[in-house]
Amino acid sequence: MDFDSFFRSKIESMVLTASWVEQVQKMLDLDGVSQVWGDRPEWYIWIDGAPGVYALVFEEGETIEAANQTLHWGQFVVKCYPYTEASVFEVFSPREREIINSDLFDQTHTPRLEARHDIPESLFAVGSMSFILDANETIAMFAFDSLDLLRWSILNTKNDQKDRQPNESVIRSIPAWQIGYPLFDRLISLYAFYSKHSPAFIGATQSPGFDCIIDAHQTPESRVCDDSQHWSASVLFVNPAEIETWVDTIWRAHLGPAEKIVLEHECSHSACNHTADNGFSPVDINSLWWELAHADLKSELASTCGCEDHEHHAVETE
Repeated sequence: MDFDSFFRSKIESMVLTASWVEQVQKMLDLDGVSQVWGDRPEWYIWIDGAPGVYALVFEEGETIEAANQTLHWGQFVVKCYPYTEASVFEVFSPREREIINSDLFDQTHTPRLEARHDIPESLFAVGSMSFILDANETIAMFAFDSLDLLRWSILNTKNDQKDRQPNESVIRSIPAWQIGYPLFDRLISLYAFYSKHSPAFIGATQSPGFDCIIDAHQTPESRVCDDSQHWSASVLFVNPAEIETWVDTIWRAHLGPAEKIVLEHECSHSACNHTADNGFSPVDINSLWWELAHADLKSELASTCGCEDHEHHAVETE
């Protein structure tokens, strides 16, 4: 299975469908999307009001056999190249801020093509996304994972203890979930518009967060901590008659022992009451996930006569 080609094609289809309809772009505050040509599927996404430019980078794929169907799973890294004027800029690491202000970036606020490999892969990451699809897209699940506080610390070589004493220096402490979730939201909206289907199920979990400790040898180590939380949100598109089967098979069955379910809801319309079991969830459910699925929006470029009359513009019809 050529996972690179499979996921490149699926995401490009989502993006291209919206790129022809200006009204969809305005509804999503989507300023631009650009595929990065290289040895892996990758995209830059510009969203109005976001703290930086996003990068969605494919990492790996896998074939899954479930409920007598073949599914394809893809794992992506979500990165954010923060704008210098953004409030979160100063909480990125000194190295990340240095790179942003260097000539490694061009006027689009993204890495210059020839400089991409000069930037360490670990920098600018704010979370991960996974996509599960079958070839005919009768099933699709999108998931976003991140920490409410993503923190990196350097361990002072004077002391080998790792108990957050003065021997540790925090070099990065970003609200990663808050930064990355807007991209997840837009991708769900784009898929709803592209597929003409609305979400059938939304689930979210909470588990203990962790810090990344870097020792004198530049070796990273994760450590569970009490003051951050790991959140995961999943949105499933499937035939309503098959919701329970697929929720059990590709969501609930894969939850870890430390994951607490905070949101578990079957959806058929945007008027549903989306309330987490504990009264709080960081999952901001967008009514556009339903509105765009059922909207009849036309491209202004679709006019055969080429005129600019309003009847040829993108409009929403009942």
